[in-house]
Amino acid sequence: MMKYILNISDSYERFLSFEEMAGIKLYMSMPQFQIHHEKECNISLTNIAVNMDEELWRAPILLANPNSTISVNEDLVILLKSANLKIKNIHSLDLEIDISNTEYYHSSGLNFNIGDRYIRCAGNSFDYQDAEIYIKIIFNGEVYLEFDEEDILIQTIGYQDQIGGMKKACEFNEAVDMRIKEKNNIFNQNILNGIKSPIWNWSFIDANFISQNGFIEAINNF
Repeated sequence: MMKYILNISDSYERFLSFEEMAGIKLYMSMPQFQIHHEKECNISLTNIAVNMDEELWRAPILLANPNSTISVNEDLVILLKSANLKIKNIHSLDLEIDISNTEYYHSSGLNFNIGDRYIRCAGNSFDYQDAEIYIKIIFNGEVYLEFDEEDILIQTIGYQDQIGGMKKACEFNEAVDMRIKEKNNIFNQNILNGIKSPIWNWSFIDANFISQNGFIEAINNF
């Protein structure tokens, strides 16, 4: 099994897509809070769309494995059936999970310094049925995406769908939804501290962060 670890610290905003593409839903696990205390966070991703049209991302893969699935074309979006997003040197992590029209929150304690970066992850919950999860992280460390060759699917070449249209997309979604249903996890709100920090207020974001150099960065200390 060929495993890849890509350093996407300077390109994660254009590399990862947290938007639903071609009807295929993205699923995310709950971040591992205990790892956060070590200033590192891991988030498991299922069916995430990833741009693979820049040499920056392609070269490490093809160097390790010239016969990789991505070798077929340079203008690709791939679908990763499973991947791990690792973010280092975290200053704060805020979580919202929406279940049955009810919002639940967790905050590690919002704090940041000028120049810290902000990343927002959003998707369907891989832990609980009919739930959505939103994660906002402020950090100033490196970002890595880890995945296996066997989890790579070609989603588009240029603008041409390679998955099989909406029928196939529905099959992808139904397969993951069934896995979640089989887990039968019951949400316990006590795993969260119930704190809703100002990071969920867009006026707070606008006042304290700016989009520059391809990233969203803090312009104030907090």
